[in-house]
Amino acid sequence: MKLREDEVLVPAPGGAIRSVVLRPVGDDPLPGVLLYTDIFQLTESTLRTARRLASAGFVVCVPEIYPHGDLAGVALEFDDDGKRAGLAGAAATTTAQFDADRVAVLDFLALRADTTTLFATGFCIGGHLAFRAALDPRVEATVCFYPTGLHNGALGADADAGSSRSPPRSAAGS
Repeated sequence: MKLREDEVLVPAPGGAIRSVVLRPVGDDPLPGVLLYTDIFQLTESTLRTARRLASAGFVVCVPEIYPHGDLAGVALEFDDDGKRAGLAGAAATTTAQFDADRVAVLDFLALRADTTTLFATGFCIGGHLAFRAALDPRVEATVCFYPTGLHNGALGADADAGSSRSPPRSAAGS
């Protein structure tokens, strides 16, 4: 299947979020998927996963999870230095920042003429972020792959992000 792959800047309160949007070639409206990366950001392995999802008939948006600091625009290597940098990026990001970015990306997907329903998925810290996306009533379903910190509530800079509590669902998702 032929795919279209575009790098876009999603407007957000903290600054634009570099993202990659993938979809099958054509104009038919399709379900949208917010795909969260692990701590290594927009690596080729994550983009392969996004391509598989797009090939199955989805509009897939893969945002950087650290779009506002030193790691903006950086795909980290799968080595000790990359792991340290990714963990430091997580430790410097609050739940409120992650949530604001999520709302911005979901707004971006919801406003696209080529998306219908919205879904979320993610890996590692991205699995935890996908779980939090489920709190947004626009998100129909999520799949969370080994969601780091969900068991104890830790997310980024926050020891307890409140993810396992049951907050009321709101349009802002927080």
